[in-house]
Amino acid sequence: MPAALKKQEDENLPDTFFDYVDNGTYVPAGSDFTITNYGNKAYGSVNLESGLNNSVNTYFANLGVQVGGTRIQEMASKFMIGKNIEIPFLGTISSSIDDLSKADTAEIAQSAFGQGHTQVTPFNMALIAQAIANNGEMMAPYIVSKISSGRIPLYYAFTHKLSTCIDATVDAKLKAIMHSTAVGYGLSESSYGMVYAKTGTAECADNRIHTYIIGFTENASFCISLNDSDTSTTLWYHAKKLVEYLNQMYAK
Repeated sequence: MPAALKKQEDENLPDTFFDYVDNGTYVPAGSDFTITNYGNKAYGSVNLESGLNNSVNTYFANLGVQVGGTRIQEMASKFMIGKNIEIPFLGTISSSIDDLSKADTAEIAQSAFGQGHTQVTPFNMALIAQAIANNGEMMAPYIVSKISSGRIPLYYAFTHKLSTCIDATVDAKLKAIMHSTAVGYGLSESSYGMVYAKTGTAECADNRIHTYIIGFTENASFCISLNDSDTSTTLWYHAKKLVEYLNQMYAK
């Protein structure tokens, strides 16, 4: 989605660029690979916001092909997908993505809605949420803030930028849609304040399926991952409890 918003900005495209009519299936041009929506649903007229609100696979598959593999690849790299992320005193977080600039339409379409051969960890997803919350700037993660021996300082974690993922205008549009998506999950402003979120489903080895939800409040970002679960709606409850906790913690 950020790659599509960036394309719209760069090429001064109208909002109709995001319009799509969904009949429940999508076959990328030049392929015989059929993509369907969860539950075999058809959503009719869809735009970027309703597509994200409802996790419409066919919508994002089509949008990904329209945006192109090169742009998606470049955006993934900015979000540190396919790169190693070093975390002092913990280790290295790795992820992988095929070179979509050389991929066929079937691979681009699958990657565009979060499937294909892309592999990321929940930690990667948490960093993506953190970057969007931070106006498009991904900050380097750390688990140890300082080490000292008595009064002698031995180590300090200096806060620094890891990557500039998206510019402020794209970030603002992305936040607005993630907020309406969170409201659809039951995270209303009146009860939870400003919350931004998106669920997802990850297909793993041995036919296992994991679900996750990423998001952020005005004070903190998060990723909740649930193993061996194929219905991401079960995470809405956990997200509500976490946001309640975060709001209480930052109110102190």
